[in-house]
Amino acid sequence: MLLFIVCWFALCTFVIYAIVVLLTVAIEKVAIPGKKPNFKRSERYRTYVGILCFILSLFFESLFIYVAPETNLPTAYIKRRADDKFVLTTKGKRRASFYDIPSYFRRDTFYIDSAQFVLPWPDKTIYSSEILNKPGDQKPSKGDIRINGSDLQIDLYYEEEDDDGNYNVAYPWNGRYTLEWQ
Repeated sequence: MLLFIVCWFALCTFVIYAIVVLLTVAIEKVAIPGKKPNFKRSERYRTYVGILCFILSLFFESLFIYVAPETNLPTAYIKRRADDKFVLTTKGKRRASFYDIPSYFRRDTFYIDSAQFVLPWPDKTIYSSEILNKPGDQKPSKGDIRINGSDLQIDLYYEEEDDDGNYNVAYPWNGRYTLEWQ
């Protein structure tokens, strides 16, 4: 598998290098009208362009690998428990973990994840302090869940410092849903 990753990275670097050389020739042809295309370059040029292509390849591969196309499914489900509380369940597609290397390159390996919220009532606005259980370890510090008939809007935040220094981080389950009773 490591050989595959190295070959994939080398191929991407080569393709970017070829594009940069072709763009250089095209720009020279426009800037200097009488000059014939010359693909032979100096050692210094090849070194600079090689380093640039390596960096660009790292950048594009990082985007490809680390930008996860995670989505929430459009339907959320609610059901009444025996103790007259209501369980709201949302589901979404999540990408497999970064250490699952084949999933990186296929980009089609997803699993269905879900979050459950125990609500005191099934309609109107439920503030974060009124939610009875918390998904994961993050406690919602602000926000609310709004239910209006079959329309559901989740807008919850938890306190944790992110990379940008923000303390109120949005839940990944925030968004609009169509609500169905079970």
